[in-house]
Amino acid sequence: MHGYLSRAKGEMAAWKPSPRIAKTLDTLPKEFTSISYSDPRPGLTQLLSIAPLIGGAINSFSPETNFEAAACPNAQE
Repeated sequence: MHGYLSRAKGEMAAWKPSPRIAKTLDTLPKEFTSISYSDPRPGLTQLLSIAPLIGGAINSFSPETNFEAAACPNAQE
């Protein structure tokens, strides 16, 4: 609640859409009062960075899975 009030008073910075998102939002019908926006990139980066560790653990418990850590893409790519 305090965060909302601080942003409403201008004491804290509020979210502002990037030009690309603002252009997309302008195409939506005006009768909508809310939308949901999700960016999966941070979660995928986290998952890809720990995938070799998880795969190694799976291989140690179940060697027949033949998980190859080298087959996972680099999280930065």
